[in-house]
Amino acid sequence: MIETRMLEWTPERVAKFWDYCSRFPEEYFTRQFGDVMVDRLGAHLKGRRSTLDYGCGTGFMTEHLLDKGYKVTGLDFSRESVRGVDQKFKGRDGFEGAFFVDDVLAQKKRFDAILIFEVIEHLTDEQLEVTMRNLKTLLEPGGVVIMTTPNDERLSDLNIFCPGCDSVFHRWQHVRSWSVQSLSALMKGNGFQVERAFTTNFSLSYRRSFRATLKASIRKALGRPYKDPHLACVCTLAPAGKG
Repeated sequence: MIETRMLEWTPERVAKFWDYCSRFPEEYFTRQFGDVMVDRLGAHLKGRRSTLDYGCGTGFMTEHLLDKGYKVTGLDFSRESVRGVDQKFKGRDGFEGAFFVDDVLAQKKRFDAILIFEVIEHLTDEQLEVTMRNLKTLLEPGGVVIMTTPNDERLSDLNIFCPGCDSVFHRWQHVRSWSVQSLSALMKGNGFQVERAFTTNFSLSYRRSFRATLKASIRKALGRPYKDPHLACVCTLAPAGKG
């Protein structure tokens, strides 16, 4: 019997993994359904002057936001990703640049909407702590943070095995699972006020996935067990003295 172990995700391994995955942009969730996500969450962006795409990666969500007419700044922890997004959208109306996280913090930039889409499921404890601190630093008074992540994901369902190192890892490098309750508790515990936390299915769009839409509709109609695969949370900073 092969002895396996869970892969330890170091920064170097994460960077190598996503450098490889970037060769297959059609697989990215935000490329496939980012426009649907912006449509469904757009009410919380109404009237916002500055939008930060936190963890912009290769820029798929940035592009969807620009298509909808928002002013967007990209932020990432990879300087290579920052350069790519900056070059891709340079000169486009509404694009206010892409930056490495330390540069944004050093410039004391603030935003009245921060979108952190499909990011927090990838974060270690240390990275999560840093992210919470950054969100509070970067958010303008009265601003809003909107998060999305898989809903109550059973991580083992997408585990795969590497025969080269005998390690097991999640197919999309997810390291944690979130529910409405756990995500709400995280945000409240870090000084945010949860305005709305809910499950949904962003793939239920005939424009994007007829098969998924039809399958979910049939299961609901027949009364079969069904769980929304996606989770969204809308937060503001709690007034001083509240948590």
